[in-house]
Amino acid sequence: EAAAELDSAKERLDSSESQLAEGEHRHQSGVRELAAKRQESDAQLSQAQSEIDARAAELESARAALAEKEAELEAGWRQAAALGVTPQNVAQEIEQLKAQLALLPEGDPRRDQLAQQAAMLEDLASGQQAADAVKAQLDEGAAQLAAGRGQLESSRIDAQAQLAQGQAFLDAARREIDDGRRRLEEGRAAYGSGLAEYGDSKAQAESELADAERRLSDAQAAIDALEAPKWLVMDRTKNHGAEGFDSDAGRVDSIAQLFPFVFFLVAALVALTSMTRMVDEERMKTGTLKALGYSRATATLLGVGVTLTATAFASVATLRESPAALMLPKAPRAGKRILLERMRPLWSRLSFLWKVTCRNIFRYKKRLFMTVAGIAGCTALLLTGFGLQDSINDIIDKHYGELIEYNAVVSMEPDATAEDRQALEGALAGGASASKVAMAYDEPMAAVGEGGELSVQLIVPENLQAFEELWHLRDRLTHEAVPLGDEGAVVTEKVATRFGLAVGDMLSLVEQDEMGNATGDVREVPVVGIAENYIGHSVFMSPPACEDAFGSVHEPNEAYLKAPMSEQDRAAFAQQMQGMDAVKTVSFNDETIDAYKTALKSVNMVVVVLIVAAALLAFIVLYNLTSINVAERMREIATLKVLGFTRREVDLYIFREMLILAALGAAIGLVLGIFLENFVVTTAEVDAVMFGRDIHGPSFVLAFAMTMAFAAAVAVAMRGKLDGIDMVESLKSNE
Repeated sequence: EAAAELDSAKERLDSSESQLAEGEHRHQSGVRELAAKRQESDAQLSQAQSEIDARAAELESARAALAEKEAELEAGWRQAAALGVTPQNVAQEIEQLKAQLALLPEGDPRRDQLAQQAAMLEDLASGQQAADAVKAQLDEGAAQLAAGRGQLESSRIDAQAQLAQGQAFLDAARREIDDGRRRLEEGRAAYGSGLAEYGDSKAQAESELADAERRLSDAQAAIDALEAPKWLVMDRTKNHGAEGFDSDAGRVDSIAQLFPFVFFLVAALVALTSMTRMVDEERMKTGTLKALGYSRATATLLGVGVTLTATAFASVATLRESPAALMLPKAPRAGKRILLERMRPLWSRLSFLWKVTCRNIFRYKKRLFMTVAGIAGCTALLLTGFGLQDSINDIIDKHYGELIEYNAVVSMEPDATAEDRQALEGALAGGASASKVAMAYDEPMAAVGEGGELSVQLIVPENLQAFEELWHLRDRLTHEAVPLGDEGAVVTEKVATRFGLAVGDMLSLVEQDEMGNATGDVREVPVVGIAENYIGHSVFMSPPACEDAFGSVHEPNEAYLKAPMSEQDRAAFAQQMQGMDAVKTVSFNDETIDAYKTALKSVNMVVVVLIVAAALLAFIVLYNLTSINVAERMREIATLKVLGFTRREVDLYIFREMLILAALGAAIGLVLGIFLENFVVTTAEVDAVMFGRDIHGPSFVLAFAMTMAFAAAVAVAMRGKLDGIDMVESLKSNE
């Protein structure tokens, strides 16, 4: 290596000498080029200065001639001024003189005088124009001369700058050459010193080389003794991001097929009601068209136009009547006894207005069905939104508030020695910061079956009693404890749902490698219980059950702790644990809870949008149906006013029906909302979590109250329309 360095130093010295010689040559060439450029620049500048001086002399001569011409013109204009002629009116005077000449007869002595004046004025005018043109040319020439002088000065400055730049470049090159020559001398001195040092250290280098060859042989022997590596293959199904995106897209697609259907169904009911009313309002026009000979199809197109299918149904039903009947107002629907009237004890105790309300509700069955169906759909959507919010919030509240009492998990190193494990267990058992400790073996496994493959955590507690104090395994519906027996496994509810498992069925488990690929034989484990769980997938087995299924029980590798501590104490505890050789990681539930809350914020925004949309739809449905109800019964309302009904009685007569139908629809909607919310929850939840399955009582109350509040708001808004009904106009006959 030292010899190679010396040879390299020699090559660098030779290269430096060659570069210095080449640089000196370039410097001399640059000096000659700069001198030639300076001479050429001076010649060009001198020639340009001569041309400018010649042009200036020509301009001065032209200015002198112009001055003489202007003097002659000034004398001529003074003569013309005696005749009353100025440069401004000279053209007019010439025309007048020519006109006078044309009027004078031949031989008139005044003709010669007038002709001389006209000729003089024409010469004067043309001379003035010529002088002005020459003056303009002189001004232009002066401007060009000034521009030329500016360009000359700019060229002179540019030439001086270029020459100065070239000179600076040559000076820098000279300094670089001098510096290179100095470094070359230093390099020669260093090369001589290195050559001497090389001779002194060659023997030592050869000894070190022999020692290095020996170490290389030892290292190669150690490499040859290593075991062959294992290859881990991960396909797309093991990529959590790709699988999560695929499953989320499927859930959103399922939800997207449901909610538009509900919204469009309610909208179709509202459209059918509105268009039926519009067709009824055009009865007389329809009857007139039929009487004039229009066929049914032409009448439908003119009456309805391009509308929805609901409009066509309403129009066809009207067109079945004869023209004479259509040109008359539509007869009110005939009343008949309702079921409530047959209940004599109850019916006899109702007031007159309540009896009328009950009869009207069942008199218009189509309106009854549409109102109840529309309000039920809106209330169901509202309850779904509130219920979905309850289900999302239950994930954190129930999982970390009711099922799990531990708040910290300590994971152990897989290659920790027995002494390190004992030291850790002693520190946990004797520590004052942890009031409860449960050791367990936790290993990722793959559950396989008709539901595909699902990654689960196999948890085998070392001490069942200590474990059950920190992790409460219970049934979700009955809240009864699900014990771990000596046989079989307890699975979480999401695992049981995924594979359709019930108590007594067999669960197939297989070990996984680091990439999540199934390895080893499939183990069949009987399911002895299904436990409530909301985050993650777990399979719980007692040590005897694990040994019976897998043939052995591994040492615990995790510790679950209940450690009521402040943030400062928690940091000290984490630092203490991480300082032990057996500890791999220390995690706290607070961090996990914060992460889930952050992730669920976006879902809460979707719930808010759903609730707002359902609320707006409920208001629109109620307002539209109430408006149609009032418009259809204007003659009826006017009759009530004529009969002496007070404003309050008229309002109750109309709005009581709406409030009853709204309450009935809201009650039905609460029942429908339970099934709709259950479908949305089971469809929208991700694989890693299970949403809550309960709708809280306040959600039912709030959904019902919002629906009734909208109904009351619509009633208040429609009171003005009732007050504005004209009794005389509404009671006029259309016949």
